[in-house]
Amino acid sequence: MTLENSRKPAPDAGAFSKNSRSKGFMPRMRRFARDQKGAGAIMFAFALPVLVGFTGLAIEGGMWYVENAACRRLRTPAH
Repeated sequence: MTLENSRKPAPDAGAFSKNSRSKGFMPRMRRFARDQKGAGAIMFAFALPVLVGFTGLAIEGGMWYVENAACRRLRTPAH
C-alpha cells in the first residue's frame, strides 16, 4: 500500500475540490449556490452595522433628552 492510496479526500472538500463528482463549471456553481454553510455569518455581518447604528441613535437621543432637560431647567425662572 503506497502513501498515495492511503490518503482519502475529506468527507466535505467543498464545491471546488478536485475529487468532486460533478464536472464542469455550471454544476459546481449550482451546488455552491445551494450551499447553506456560512449563511448565519453573512446575516450577522449585515445585521451588525444596523444594530450598532440603532444603539448609537438611542444613546444620542438619550443624551439629547438629558441636555434638553438641563437647558429647560435653566430657562425657567425661580419662583
